[in-house]
Amino acid sequence: MVLVLSFVYRIGKNRKEFYRMIEDLVVREAFEQGVWAVLFVSLYLHHLKENKCSRLEALEREEKLMLYIEDMSEQFENLTKQYEDLSKDVGDIKRHVRRHREVQRRRGQTY
Repeated sequence: MVLVLSFVYRIGKNRKEFYRMIEDLVVREAFEQGVWAVLFVSLYLHHLKENKCSRLEALEREEKLMLYIEDMSEQFENLTKQYEDLSKDVGDIKRHVRRHREVQRRRGQTY
């Protein structure tokens, strides 16, 4: 079995085909060993495939979450800039009102 696997690897086939050939070889060997071996190998192969699907789903979910976080970061930066601009405008208005009151007091007028 090891010789066959090393030979198959040396052929230079692509990775998917190599793993498919290994899977076929393991299944054939399991059939030769009996029913329990077949059940074990089939369950093991099923588990590997499910695990691969779960990993892919987790990667997709992680990518979506990262995009969401980046989007939220951009929105937060925009809000921060708007807040700073608003704060500056309010400060300008306060200074203008104070100057206006001061001018009015000097003239003798009050609010």
